[in-house]
Amino acid sequence: MDTLLIVDDDEDSRYILRILLEGNGYAVQTAEDGAQALALARRSPPSMIISDILMPEMDGFTLCREWKFDKDLKAIPFIFYTATYTDPGDEALALSLGAERYVVKPVEPEAFLDIIREVFDEFSKGRLVVSYPDDKDELPYLKSYNASLIRKLEDKMTDLEALVAEQTASNAALKLEIGIRKETERALRRSEGQVRLLLNSTAEAIYGVDLEGRCTFANPACLKMLGYTALSDLLGKNMHLLIHSQYLDGKPYPESQCRISLAFKEKKQIYLDGDFFWRADGTRFPVECWSYPIEHEGEIAGAVVTFIDITKRKRAEAEVGQLAYYDSLTGLPNRALLKTRLEAALAAGLAKKHLVALFILDVDRFKEINDTLGDHYGDVILKQVGNRIQEILRPPNTLSRLGGDEFAILLPRLAATEDVDPVLKRILGALDRSFTIEGIPIAVEISIGISLSPDHGTTAEQMMQRADVALYAAKEGAFPYATYSSEKDRYSPRRLALMGGIREAIASDQFFLHYQPIIGLKTGKIRGVEALIRWEHPEFGLVLPKEFIPSAEKTGLIVSITDWVLEKALAQCGDWHRNGLKIDMAINMSIRAFEDQAGLKRLTDLLDRYQIPARSIELEITESAIAADPDRALSVMSLLAENGIRLSIDDFGAGYTSIGALKNRLADRIKIDGSFIDAMEGNPNDEIIVRSIVDLGQNLAYRVVAEGVERKETCDRLSALGCDEAQGFYLCHPLPPKEIDRWIKTSPWGLGPQASD
Repeated sequence: MDTLLIVDDDEDSRYILRILLEGNGYAVQTAEDGAQALALARRSPPSMIISDILMPEMDGFTLCREWKFDKDLKAIPFIFYTATYTDPGDEALALSLGAERYVVKPVEPEAFLDIIREVFDEFSKGRLVVSYPDDKDELPYLKSYNASLIRKLEDKMTDLEALVAEQTASNAALKLEIGIRKETERALRRSEGQVRLLLNSTAEAIYGVDLEGRCTFANPACLKMLGYTALSDLLGKNMHLLIHSQYLDGKPYPESQCRISLAFKEKKQIYLDGDFFWRADGTRFPVECWSYPIEHEGEIAGAVVTFIDITKRKRAEAEVGQLAYYDSLTGLPNRALLKTRLEAALAAGLAKKHLVALFILDVDRFKEINDTLGDHYGDVILKQVGNRIQEILRPPNTLSRLGGDEFAILLPRLAATEDVDPVLKRILGALDRSFTIEGIPIAVEISIGISLSPDHGTTAEQMMQRADVALYAAKEGAFPYATYSSEKDRYSPRRLALMGGIREAIASDQFFLHYQPIIGLKTGKIRGVEALIRWEHPEFGLVLPKEFIPSAEKTGLIVSITDWVLEKALAQCGDWHRNGLKIDMAINMSIRAFEDQAGLKRLTDLLDRYQIPARSIELEITESAIAADPDRALSVMSLLAENGIRLSIDDFGAGYTSIGALKNRLADRIKIDGSFIDAMEGNPNDEIIVRSIVDLGQNLAYRVVAEGVERKETCDRLSALGCDEAQGFYLCHPLPPKEIDRWIKTSPWGLGPQASD
């Protein structure tokens, strides 16, 4: 690359000439006067020198004279480029000093470039004869010209002084304008450098296109993401054809339909998320992309496109989707995804007049498999059940796992009710063969409940609830399957309404608490109260817990109900304590509400908020809940007991299977199920059961509480049997808080010692 040395005392002239020459492929050096130029050239000789004439320190003529007498520089072409002198004698002097060209400003940039090329061309071909004077000291013409030059300078100084005197104000404004312009140009150059640095250092890929879609620039991140090595691979080429010309299925993507191009076609910003670009090697990757129109003097000139590779984000979204909508054990769709597909199928069925069927299936006596073989082998059975059913289903039917040993099968498009039968037979046939685990054949029996839309429901909730009703009918019947009928579910409309209204009941304070005293039969004193939830339904009136608690357990809403009861009961207990009524509070609980540390923290936060000692409350867990999942129940009970929370086993005797749980000593009390108490007087066997439970409790150091005491004779008999405590209508009905206050103060029983005392 040729290097040109520019010599001029005017900064603007140097800058303009440098921009012109660098823009046309030349390297440029600059100097402010002849002396500086000589020093620079002697250190690093240029390919050509271009010099002004009138300069401080050393003028252009003197510079040329010194240049041509320097043995290392004299062969380098010298061009004068000046507007200082215009006399014919000036050009003659310049050429006599050895200059190759004498150019008078102004001149068209292209014409000036032609002169430079012409000089280089002549020099390279040997046609340029570099001339210089023979005698450095004896140049009469130069001496006489110096005298003439001095006179010209004196005349020019006189003219300039007069001009300055006349135009002082104008010159001041001009200097200010020139200063501003110079500063603006310097700021522009700094800004251009900053923009270039930003484009080169940002991790986002950026490229520009003109109105024809051809690439005008691209930063390093763009080249890297697209798999190109050099900017020349993209410049001038149609970017749409390179990176965006086809859809995922390989079909052409016409440029006329390219949304990125809309930025300049419709003069608006475009945003794309999840589109795909193609790399140089033919692979594709997902992008998040922005396209902005570029305006120049009010006209659209192209667009700037910014994009990022979102492969990692898409992969993370897919993993989250897998966790959210698929069962981790079997890989099947879970309850949430089934509900989504069921809702879509029901909407399509109503619109197109076809039937939708839902099967809910569970493995009979699955708990026995887990207890006998262990949870690991139970999981193996569940996966094999899922695999066998999946093998016999055809699209668009869906198999999902609802949880535990429950599966669901969605048949979204049936022509008639009879179309259920072939699918049902294939399922039963697939599961009729025994399963083999480590050489042991295991027979698996199943029950299936079936609901059909639109006959049995038009919403996902209705279909699932009614298939569930049919499932329980199948378990009680002679066949392994049953189809929903209203006879099997007399109260389903009410039950459905109650299930759907639980959230609203919590939000609008339809729930309320009554409190029933617990009396110590040996002390004759009030030991505490039990909080009992009630529901004042806007349509059905007073609803008791047995109607909505089982459904709430199934749907998971029991956690919200438990939180509400704890909040209200502990607030009331705290109020009683602050007013001097130190009374213990028993509260029914759901295991699901305390399966993790979060549930325990909610409870301890409430105890702190209302300043209640942990020993002042007692959480009641039903025996049936312990029997349904002993391991989980014992884990929750251990967690609560370790944190000082007292526990009791409610409805003892109704589950028949939790006697083994007593040996763990996690509870303080056992409460005999009211069905035994109610029948005790007329049935000797029930009295024997009650006596046995009392003896068992006393031998294991549990306090025994009898529920449902409705007659004095029953209360007296329980006392004779050694029962510790009792509650029921005979002693006191459940009452609202204010009436409980009054009852305790006027009751003949009186307030006994509390656990927190």
